[in-house]
Amino acid sequence: MYSHTRIIPRQLLTGLIIILFFSPVTLAQNFAKYRIEFADKNRNPYSIEKPEEFLSQRAIQRRIRQNIAITESDLPVNPHYTDSLKSLGLRIINRSKWFNTVLIETGDTILLDTICKITFIDSVTLVKPSVQKKSLRNKFIPESCADLVKQTTQNDQLTMLNGHILHEYGYKGEGMQIAVIDAGFTDADILPAFDSLWTNNQILGQRDFVDGDNWVLDAHSHGMTILSILGGNLPNELTGSAPEADYWLLRSEDTGSEHRIEEENWVSAAEFVDSAGVDVINTSLGYSTFDDTLQSYTYKEMDGRTTRISKGAVLAASKGILVVVSAGNEGNKLWKYITAPADADSILAVGAVDGYGVLAPFSSVGPSYDGRIKPDIAAQGVGTVAQGLGSLIGCNGTSCSAPVISGLAACLWQANYQLSNVEIIEMIKQSSSQYQNPDTLIGYGLPNFANALSQIGADLPYSSIRIKGIYPNPFLDRISLLFIQIAPKDIFIELYDIQGKMIKQKRYVNLPGGEFELTIDNLGGLSQGIYIIKVLSGEYCYVKKLVK
Repeated sequence: MYSHTRIIPRQLLTGLIIILFFSPVTLAQNFAKYRIEFADKNRNPYSIEKPEEFLSQRAIQRRIRQNIAITESDLPVNPHYTDSLKSLGLRIINRSKWFNTVLIETGDTILLDTICKITFIDSVTLVKPSVQKKSLRNKFIPESCADLVKQTTQNDQLTMLNGHILHEYGYKGEGMQIAVIDAGFTDADILPAFDSLWTNNQILGQRDFVDGDNWVLDAHSHGMTILSILGGNLPNELTGSAPEADYWLLRSEDTGSEHRIEEENWVSAAEFVDSAGVDVINTSLGYSTFDDTLQSYTYKEMDGRTTRISKGAVLAASKGILVVVSAGNEGNKLWKYITAPADADSILAVGAVDGYGVLAPFSSVGPSYDGRIKPDIAAQGVGTVAQGLGSLIGCNGTSCSAPVISGLAACLWQANYQLSNVEIIEMIKQSSSQYQNPDTLIGYGLPNFANALSQIGADLPYSSIRIKGIYPNPFLDRISLLFIQIAPKDIFIELYDIQGKMIKQKRYVNLPGGEFELTIDNLGGLSQGIYIIKVLSGEYCYVKKLVK
């Protein structure tokens, strides 16, 4: 790990808008970590009648907008209970108000026996042992970040889903907040792909739930790569899926080992951003097996109701947050199935395809153990253009497909912010290529965000059809028409001479939402002069004068 010697950018100091209910600590690596579950939240100084004391105004408004009640689960853990634990000499690492728990570290087993007898404590569970084997595996294989393939273009991952059309209509994530919960964001403060995020104050803050501090820019590069797919901006090289959104950077993943404590860290991070009022969580992480095999899960436990992180993802969704997670990279391994929290309900689990829409062999498959469609959808996760440590790379893994969806979902939601997270998820699914016939490989298929935009009820700045160009003018043998549309329609192209006589007509039936180049050819025999081209679709009519 790099030393914490960099000057913290000033932007970070302006974005911490909520009170934290835990203190940063330096963790002693030789102590075991335990989860303590409290029996209740009795005599809590906080009250659901005064949510402004523990929720930001943005979080309160999200609940109001989506008709979500503020409940006891929103109350912080009782500080009287935590103070009692501190007085015993225990160090508190993280807290969870949703599960009414704290994480502590201690090497005193006699003290643990005493804790178990305290009346306000229900249970004590080991989540990370004191003596550990160093994990020899690369957690993010096959997410090898190869040199960028020359044939790949910056917009392939967006145009595949017609996500660029959201950007064409002005929806680039402005005003939306996305939390990236990952393993670290090494060099995200110095790489040029992120210059616009810092310059425009789009980085709202950062928090490390592994080390317990407010610095995540040197722990690992995985989160930095994911952030680049979301918010990166290098003209003509890299365009993020939501380049104008605001971002929270959070670390829950310890890449040096794999233990259930990381699920607990993730829940605390999710609660943090819930309190901040975040709209979308992107988490390119997944859990199934651990360094301690006794902690490992079975496929039977991928039911959305068993693992800590999956239950936490469901709770985050119940607070109105759109949770997007990677399906997992186990498709060509013995496990092969989705990993937690991809099995959770009310979230989007994203599988991976290549640039041609073909399933990536490593992409984890479904269904969830209880038979629900998983993954939910898919996006490009092979050769996804991203920022590496130094240069652009082609990123492989469902980690790379999830942020494509997270950003575009935020842009879609921006178009009609009054909708709920559940409604946005359903619109994305309905727009997808296999909605009528989902499978266990890519679920409902590849979303078409142009079609989703047409269903969202937004006050669009343009017509549902937008002509981008008609060329060449003057023309010789053919005329090409470049346009975008956001709903399936029949398109008529008609060519008239100056006297109003129709020379040519062409009909394209039920074109889906997207960007198209249509042509009228075999025009070489026409005499020189002035012609009129007319484009018709429903009530839409576009007329332009051309010269031959």
